[in-house]
Amino acid sequence: MLEIYFDRVITNEIELLFIEKYKSNIHNTLPFEGIELVHKALADKKVPWAIVTNKPAMYLAMLQQFHPFLGCSSSTICADHVHAPKPNPQGLIDSCRHLGLDVSQTVFIGDGVSDWQAAQACGMDFALARYGYVNFNPAQANIVHQLERPIDILKLIDQAV
Repeated sequence: MLEIYFDRVITNEIELLFIEKYKSNIHNTLPFEGIELVHKALADKKVPWAIVTNKPAMYLAMLQQFHPFLGCSSSTICADHVHAPKPNPQGLIDSCRHLGLDVSQTVFIGDGVSDWQAAQACGMDFALARYGYVNFNPAQANIVHQLERPIDILKLIDQAV
């Protein structure tokens, strides 16, 4: 069987089954409460933001169909845009380069150990999104910024300005 998804030819039967299951359930994916308001506030304040994800681009594109605000990032780096996914910092560095920012001028908000490791590897500040899918103990990593809910992103930005 051969199918084309977002300009990518898929021939692997297991991947095709996964994609079909993903597509049939994507409408059930809900953004974290308040995140859309945060994105609007960032736009109003003209604060650039980026998506750096280990998700392949075609999966992010499927999500964007249901949550258009995800398509409003100033930069988007997916797993298939880099030679190695997080914890390799290439995606973070590439995103900063695209935005014309030095990594020292940014903060990476993530919810996983690979997010923290990528930020550490390139000298970027890190904030743990505790409302996400946290898969490690932040106390072990000595993380300074911990966000309990999306609105805390705006408080973090206000402190930095």
